Amino acid sequence: MPYRTALRETFIAETPSIFVMEVVAIGADLLLAGDATMGDVRFWSSIVVSLTLGLLAAYPVNWLLIRNGIKEGMMDPRHTM
Repeated sequence: MPYRTALRETFIAETPSIFVMEVVAIGADLLLAGDATMGDVRFWSSIVVSLTLGLLAAYPVNWLLIRNGIKEGMMDPRHTM
C-alpha cells in the first residue's frame, strides 16, 4: 500500500476514537485534579479515573468504526503474514 494511502486511512480510522478519548480524559482530569501537582494523591488518582473514563467513552466509537468497515477489529497476528 502506498505511504500516502496508508497515512490517509490511518487518519480516518483512528482520529475519531482518539479525539473522543482525549476530550473525555483531559476534561475529567481537569475537573478532578484541578490545581493538584505530581506530588498529590489527587493528581494520580484523577489520572486513573480520567483514563478509565476515556476508554469507556472511546469504546462505542471504535465499535461503530469497526461495524461500519472504517476500521478493522483485532485479529490473530498469525494470520497477518
